[in-house]
Amino acid sequence: MQTQAMFLKSIKSSASAMTDDEFFKVLGIKGYKNILQFWSAMDEEYGLTRARQLESAYIKLEEGDDRTFYSMIYEEFDVGLAFASLRIDLYRSFLTWFKAMMENRTSATVIDIGCGNGVLTCLMAANFPESRFIGFDISEAGIDSANKLKKKLSLENVDFLSGDLNSPPKELENMEADIAFSVASIDPDQQFEDSAVNRSLIELWRELEQSGKQSGEDLSKLVSNLLKSNGGIFICFDKLVRPLQQMRRLQAMIAAGLKPDFAASAWLQYTDVQGEPVILPILLGRTESAQASPCNILDVIGFLIRKNRTFDEGGINLSYGEDAVAEVAFSYLNPKIFIQGARADYKDGSGSIWQELWQAGPVLILFEHSNHGYRGLELHPLTARDIIKERHDRFIESSKEYADVVVIEEPESRFTALEP
Repeated sequence: MQTQAMFLKSIKSSASAMTDDEFFKVLGIKGYKNILQFWSAMDEEYGLTRARQLESAYIKLEEGDDRTFYSMIYEEFDVGLAFASLRIDLYRSFLTWFKAMMENRTSATVIDIGCGNGVLTCLMAANFPESRFIGFDISEAGIDSANKLKKKLSLENVDFLSGDLNSPPKELENMEADIAFSVASIDPDQQFEDSAVNRSLIELWRELEQSGKQSGEDLSKLVSNLLKSNGGIFICFDKLVRPLQQMRRLQAMIAAGLKPDFAASAWLQYTDVQGEPVILPILLGRTESAQASPCNILDVIGFLIRKNRTFDEGGINLSYGEDAVAEVAFSYLNPKIFIQGARADYKDGSGSIWQELWQAGPVLILFEHSNHGYRGLELHPLTARDIIKERHDRFIESSKEYADVVVIEEPESRFTALEP
């Protein structure tokens, strides 16, 4: 059985020879079925008292206090590596895509924005020994851990610096890197969420076009300071769950001089800490010598609806997480006639949700939409009309427990379909 010391020696002799699984194994980064299994392992490794302290820090992360969480787990090198286990499948998914993207490149200068303790950066540096990798992060403790990891793995093609996206390290000024990427590090801006009141993707996109850099997400320093002015690549694999967040990031990329490449962009799936599948977009933008041309909204929507669809027995069901597909399917399924509907106004004043029944030829459409961006759509054969009407009646009755319900005789919101 190969010892860790023997394995580290093999890394020093040939970093490109190790597999990703070997990389994780030597660092003690393991895959867990769910978060409970992870905490059980932490109890065994660090004892109940220390594990509960770390769990308290993890709660901070769930509450949005990233800085407190990362400053605490990066205090100890091994603890930081242990928490990397929670992202092991995310890293694998991204790296698999990145390898395919790099297939025709022999070498590149690559920047990791928000590198944390450098696990992903070092993994990529080991996979691409002819390329140069530079990671930077706002956490000093994270950068200290990253440098320890670099030394542990004897990697010579990676460096780590302190800084953030708005104040990049001075060493990177006029860097003209080939590629810069962000993996779960640039959070979506929450501005504009409340004003996105029950409007279509097309209307939201047009408003985002007008807002430009005022959207709250400014990537201009990334482009001007870090990337090549012509042919540089920015890759975003952040937690952009809703179509509104995805469109805002695309607009921020365009405002910074990046042209989205939808052919190279993709939807990646990985398993999260709860053991549940997650599908998120990976957005790729390229710098151009001339100012990036505006995106065609149909290209944007065409990318959004590439996300996986789910099917129910007897019909098609597009629900939570499939908002863009649901809206596009509803908007372009024409001609259709409105049959009946209802609006439920939450008694606590937090918003409203509509449920509408439509008919398009031989198809019944059950469409739900809220003023917070939720879209849900079901398609059923016309023969199921009585069953679907009964479901709609149950929606009205059950909603009365928490909302004021209004039966509507005509649709209150229109979702625009563009001519091709």
